[in-house]
Formats: sequence, structure tokens, C-alpha cells
Amino acid sequence: MECNWFRISSGRTLYCRRYVYEDTMSMKTFDDYIVNSDDFCKEIYPNVWLMDDHKWAFWAWISYIDRVKTSLPLSLYHIDYHWDAINDFQCEKALSDISQAELTALFSLVSEDYISKDGFIAPAIIKRIFDEVHFYCRQKGTEIAFSPDFLKTYNAKQYIHQEIENMCAVKKSKQYAFDLDIDVFNDSGMYLESELWSQEKRDLFFQKCRGLIENASVITIAMSFGYSGTKNDTKYLAKYVIKKYSK
Repeated sequence: MECNWFRISSGRTLYCRRYVYEDTMSMKTFDDYIVNSDDFCKEIYPNVWLMDDHKWAFWAWISYIDRVKTSLPLSLYHIDYHWDAINDFQCEKALSDISQAELTALFSLVSEDYISKDGFIAPAIIKRIFDEVHFYCRQKGTEIAFSPDFLKTYNAKQYIHQEIENMCAVKKSKQYAFDLDIDVFNDSGMYLESELWSQEKRDLFFQKCRGLIENASVITIAMSFGYSGTKNDTKYLAKYVIKKYSK
């Protein structure tokens, strides 16, 4: 039996360079949610965002904060095959751009790829959206998470979890964002190749994460076409995950 925890009420679709919005209630099938485009980002339920390119998670966090005026910083729980811990904002101009940018300028930084699919967490730490990041990532043969110098500069902390149970058991002392890339369910590690988890393994994963998801203030879900398997497998995984958030 599937565990479904959220019910759709209203939402918005953003084809990001055009500012085009749709009422989610007009969407007829799950296929309408699944768009293979770097510009696709959709709020499929209140404060639950679906995107192709993971860079739009930064925009989702900014949009959430602008709308609810919540106190900062938050914590981030990042579940992904990849660490996504690249810091592209190291020179003085780049730091000035991200630190001083307002809402419209931040949108441009994302849409024009100044914020990238593997570098969207660092600017959120620089802007003090997060001061604590929890990682559950499976990528091997690369640097793990952020450097100590980066964390020290921005007075941030990070925690590496080898088991999802450990991440879910963390005592939560403030509001947090839950960030999921569905490529975590693909063991291949190769572009456009698939070695998907069984449904039983995925169901167990969501069962373990249920409390973490239900209590999140904002949720971002990246489909990551190409990294989450073949195109058809990415659509399959995306439908599976979307159904977890539907009635």
C-alpha cells in the first residue's frame, strides 16, 4: 500500500524565462507535471516545488522566504546522488552580486546559469538562508560536501549521514527545507543509464523519511533528466514521487 501524505490544493507553473503560470487544478495527468527542460519549475502543492534542473531549488527557497517572511537561517536536508557542494561565488564581484541581489536579480542569476545545478546550495548559505546542511549523498570519487574554510567563513555547519535513518533521527530545533533529487534512486552513476532501486526499496525509503517530509517548511524535488536514468525511467520515477505527495 502506498503512503501518500499531501493533498494538492492550488499551485503555479513557472516556465522560468517567461513568467507563465497555470492553475494546477487544470492539470489533467501526471505527464503534465513532468517537463524535460532546464527552465521548468513548478509549485505542485503549496511550498512543494518540482523542477528538472536542480538549480531552481535556490529560486524555490527564495520564493518561499519572500512569501512567508519566515525567520532565517533555516536548516537544509539534502538527499541526492550528488553532493552539489560547488561554490561558484568566490571572487569579489560574484560575492557582491549574490549578496546584494534582490528578488528579480536572483531570478536572473538562476535563469542565466550563474547559479548551477551543482552549485545552488552555496549561494543559499552565503545569503544566510541556511546555516546548517545535512547531506545524504552517494557520489564517490569526488570531494565530499563543503570545505572547512567555506563553512568557517559563513559560520555554517554540515553533517554527513551514511544512513538515511541517521538523518531522519536528527533532533530538529528550527524550520528546515527538504531537498530531494530523484537521481538518488538510480545506482548507475552514468548519464542516461539506469539501475533503479526496486519499488520496495523506494517505498521503505519514503517510509523512513515520512516525518522528515511531513514537517518540512518547504520541499524541493529535482527530476534531473539524464542523471536519474533514461528519459522514460526519469518520467517513471517522477510519477512515483509525485504520487507520494498526492491524495
